[in-house]
Amino acid sequence: MATLSKTEYHLKFANRDFGRKPVTEITAPMILKTLRKVEAKGNYETAHCLRARIGSIFSYAVASGIAETDPTYALPYVAWGIQVMK
Repeated sequence: MATLSKTEYHLKFANRDFGRKPVTEITAPMILKTLRKVEAKGNYETAHCLRARIGSIFSYAVASGIAETDPTYALPYVAWGIQVMK
């Protein structure tokens, strides 16, 4: 039960930003924007878990032939407070 509650808690952040979009339309920048919102509140562990949950969904989508790629693959250091210099 606790695992389901945590999953629902984490995914509510993603649902707010792109929950109604088809999985094939969700991009790495969209996911990054969502993760940065969570990080901005100092919730780095939550952001890390959220990235992992979204990645799990995309892994299933790719394996099932629903999606071609996993956009979370482009976000390996996100949710650890690491900022990329431009």
